[in-house]
Amino acid sequence: INERGGMENNKLRVLIVSNFGAHQKAIQAMCASIPQISDVYSVADTNQALEMVKTNLPDLMILGANLAESKVVEFLSRVTSMPFPPYCITLTLSDNDKSFDQNQCAGQIVSTRSFAVKLPEILSEVYAI
Repeated sequence: INERGGMENNKLRVLIVSNFGAHQKAIQAMCASIPQISDVYSVADTNQALEMVKTNLPDLMILGANLAESKVVEFLSRVTSMPFPPYCITLTLSDNDKSFDQNQCAGQIVSTRSFAVKLPEILSEVYAI
């Protein structure tokens, strides 16, 4: 059990926030390949995501690389101030993308290119699964 009180039976609930359909589908496929993930939900905007976080739905939230930096930083500040915030992964378009300051983003910043490799590592590190 993590600090959110979630993860029943070591299963994680994941929320993907992306308004680019192909990107959403790729992330969903990667998440579906990990046995510790039980549910994967997708929303197209941060307002929908805030509502889902308020209902204590996700253990992990993945923000698509197509979201504007200013929107992501403001959104993450709102999410991390909630009582049980999910762990957040913010995706960038490349390994060299310096759009996001690690200090401004909760969780981790990962390029879309290395996401498939990094996701199991992050889950092991954060959730010990």
